Amino acid sequence: MGRRYAGSSELREFAAYVARHRVQVHLGVGLGRKPERDLPRHRGHVHAPQRIEVDVGGQRLVAVASLPRLVRDNRRREELLARTEDKLIALDERVRSGRLSDPAKIGAAADRILRDSGVARCFTTTIRQGSFSWDHDQDALHYEEDLLAGRYVVTTSLTPKQASTSDVVRFYRALQRVERRFRITKDLVGLRPIYHWTERRVRGHIALCVLAATIEAVMAKDLAQAHVMDPDLDGQVLTPRRALAELHRIRQVTLNTGDRDVTVVTRRNVLQAQILDAFGVDTSGWNRATIT
Repeated sequence: MGRRYAGSSELREFAAYVARHRVQVHLGVGLGRKPERDLPRHRGHVHAPQRIEVDVGGQRLVAVASLPRLVRDNRRREELLARTEDKLIALDERVRSGRLSDPAKIGAAADRILRDSGVARCFTTTIRQGSFSWDHDQDALHYEEDLLAGRYVVTTSLTPKQASTSDVVRFYRALQRVERRFRITKDLVGLRPIYHWTERRVRGHIALCVLAATIEAVMAKDLAQAHVMDPDLDGQVLTPRRALAELHRIRQVTLNTGDRDVTVVTRRNVLQAQILDAFGVDTSGWNRATIT
């Protein structure tokens, strides 16, 4: 019935409509890089999401603004910007040192940095023979901070009689949770798109999906209760996917000494130890070698 359009043509169309008709939109965000501690709170909680609905060319659009989303979007954008800036600075140093001078190769290197950065539109580059420079695109940054951050737009074919503005947002979030669960099932147990033709196999596939979703939910709860935080994301609890990736680095190694085999488990780092402890895994015997 609808989906999110952060940064899509619908959000731009909505912004154009607001500007064209001088509609005063007070959605409680547009705070740019204002730190989380300065955000207004009510009874100890961040304000609830605010919504506004307009009709653009016969299409029903609902814009939703959320302060928690604003904090998340701002934090994520700053992390991506800093990461990309470091890579561009490193590229600039390579060009200045003379290790890279061909404009085509410089352009290819810059494209590799920006292509998957998530913030490519926020940068401009200038490339010449033996020369490379970059800067921030202030218009793109303002667009990200003042319009996109903390907001998303839902479009729906339902009429106001069929669903109120609040209903549209509630339906979308329910759909989003279902879609997220199905994505999790593919990642958590390593499933891939599998095409089944019999009812028995379809039921089995769905049962595995439900099991994976349940396991992921339990893992997320255990990590949150144990306060296992992501070392790369400030204030973010470690996700089950990241936890599994960390645990996957633990190895059991068997050494052959001729007439005997010695089996040992690699030493765990601090984060791996925290994850195992959160999941209640007994590792007391992992530090002793097994000789057979």
